[in-house]
Amino acid sequence: MKWAIAASSAAVVGVVAVSAFGVPGLLGGAEPIGPAGVPSASSEGTQDYADSVFEAFDGTMDQRDASGMLQAWALNGAMDECISAGGFPEWDFSAARNRAPATTALVTSVFFARPMSHQYSHVLIDIVDQRLAMEGTGGRVMSRSERDVMHACSDSTTPASDETAVKDATPPGVSELREKWWAMLARLDQRFGDADSYDDCVREQLVGTFPEAEAQDFSWQISLQRAAPRASDTPRSATDDNLTHAWIDYVNLEEEFESADWRCRGAVYNEHIDDARDAVADFADDHRDDIEAAQAGWSTIVQDAEDLGAATE
Repeated sequence: MKWAIAASSAAVVGVVAVSAFGVPGLLGGAEPIGPAGVPSASSEGTQDYADSVFEAFDGTMDQRDASGMLQAWALNGAMDECISAGGFPEWDFSAARNRAPATTALVTSVFFARPMSHQYSHVLIDIVDQRLAMEGTGGRVMSRSERDVMHACSDSTTPASDETAVKDATPPGVSELREKWWAMLARLDQRFGDADSYDDCVREQLVGTFPEAEAQDFSWQISLQRAAPRASDTPRSATDDNLTHAWIDYVNLEEEFESADWRCRGAVYNEHIDDARDAVADFADDHRDDIEAAQAGWSTIVQDAEDLGAATE
């Protein structure tokens, strides 16, 4: 089994050009909460700064990919060895492993997430190989004898639990830092925004073209996740120009939802994005030692994944 883990965080996947997917839609409906305008000049720098702080403990894409490899081995490694011994060494334990999407540090915030970023379509591109493997459209067709060996190995091997696999492939303290980060974002939202007014605004913006928005528990994010096209309809990279109708429809829907989202929170975002930056800076200062410990832990995760790769070649 041959695969490699890159220790660099230079590779960034999933930068999609909006112009490739259709013209932004104009929405009717209720008046938004104040004038949204365009994102303030300083906001992109704040988003990048937040990403750098969050990534320092949450892990870079490459570090999280290394974690995904270790998790895949814990879950499927025994199967891999059994199937290889059964005469099929080409079987890849890591095919459906978790792929790491690009860092989006403020995405859980109602009011301070990166605006109009095509976040959901970017993630689908980032993890398309994982989704293809899970849908069974990214691999080869197995012979009957290989299926027999696979079933026998499934009965005779015991994988780690999902909880254990994740825990063992995550540096100590990272889960706690994530929880503290998300709690910090929730406090920002409560301090500067009104979630109920935002929800009402989004529903009224979308109800004319999306009847589901009439429901009180409507969430455009959940609706967008449910509308995700199959992996086979998802571009294999950000530069793939062979776009299916299903993908184009999905990104146009995402454009509508994100436009409504911005109209309903843009005023809060622009007025208080500097407050969000201050909160991120305070978080970095308050948790400096824990963040440094997490960084050291991620170095160990990457090394463990490289050692595993060498051992399974």
